[in-house]
Amino acid sequence: MRPIPKSSIGVLIADDSAAVCKLIAHLLQRERSTHIVGVAANLEDALHLAVEYTPDILLLDLHLDDLAGHDPLSVKIGFLSSVRHVIAMSTRSDEEEREFAQLYGASRLVDKFFLSEQLVPTILSCAKPERPLAATPPRRRQHQALNRWAS
Repeated sequence: MRPIPKSSIGVLIADDSAAVCKLIAHLLQRERSTHIVGVAANLEDALHLAVEYTPDILLLDLHLDDLAGHDPLSVKIGFLSSVRHVIAMSTRSDEEEREFAQLYGASRLVDKFFLSEQLVPTILSCAKPERPLAATPPRRRQHQALNRWAS
């Protein structure tokens, strides 16, 4: 595992597909200005990890198995209290899916079919314009289960 720069962009992945998580881990390992703080396969774990690790970016699968059963506003409030930016991911990128992503607090929607081209530029564009990253973010450390996804 490479050392984490203090100004690195912390990313939390919330996706129930092991293949997608592995692809994202691979893409982010190549980008020196990002690091993965955790991986969640369901909404409950994603909310817990967001509070624990306060990531800069949450990558949220819009079709996470248990996401549909929850009120979008409460999910949005839960994430936005701990996460600076939510980037939604889906296999659809039409206007209806964009509106659905906004219900959950996402500022951007990335098409899963184009992750290799869109993901890193989207993360960088979300993280940089607002405010500089804190030199030492509070309670940020890598999630224990990360090693299985990053290898």
